[in-house]
Amino acid sequence: MIDHSVPADINEMIEKSQVKVVKAFGRCTMVAVQLPNGFIITESITSVDEASYNKETNTQICLERIKHKISELEAYKTQSVAIQSRNRNQGKQNC
Repeated sequence: MIDHSVPADINEMIEKSQVKVVKAFGRCTMVAVQLPNGFIITESITSVDEASYNKETNTQICLERIKHKISELEAYKTQSVAIQSRNRNQGKQNC
């Protein structure tokens, strides 16, 4: 059985996570998310200059990138479990 994470699941995971947002050098936003299991994912974005810096927009962009990373990691985990299950089943058939 394949379990696909949907955006609602990922949003729920983010809501249960610790999120830190840091502004650096007047125009860089760094976001770190510690997931409920302790795994940490980071992203950053830099504005062209301080005048165009927008912390809220930059934070949202970083969070969307982090959600995409979580989606990729969940897909990797799902595929790995499926392959392990298939390999175990093939081993049983060969006995």
